[in-house]
Amino acid sequence: MTEPPPNHTFNTDITLVKLLQVLTKLQRNKVVDLDGIKTKFILDIGELLHMPLLTTFNYFMAEGFPKALCTKVVHVFFKGGNAYEFDKYIGITVGPILTKLFAIILNKRLNEWAEEHGLHAKGQVGFHKYYHITDQLFIL
Repeated sequence: MTEPPPNHTFNTDITLVKLLQVLTKLQRNKVVDLDGIKTKFILDIGELLHMPLLTTFNYFMAEGFPKALCTKVVHVFFKGGNAYEFDKYIGITVGPILTKLFAIILNKRLNEWAEEHGLHAKGQVGFHKYYHITDQLFIL
């Protein structure tokens, strides 16, 4: 497997442009995180939060991700039907919104690197930049 060089984008600071791209992907009415922060709050506060978030994420890049933000809670919801069947339940994992935002940024970097080096499997078009699931309809 190809390893990224030391000066690759994995090791560079997160830019405001990349942060704003991630913020535009957030869905407004999602579940509240463990600290009671709603995605709606992050989006509504706007520019006041951009620089503190950027500073925090770049600190994580330099010093490491704090274990305190790795805590998540799984909530189990009954979907209906026979309560004695396990497949009638769904689990939703809830964690800090900062963790989600940081993970999205890192995932974006990793996907860009894998695409650049041709490491995505050809059949997994969901991970390719310029492909869509409709490109695979011929398989059906």
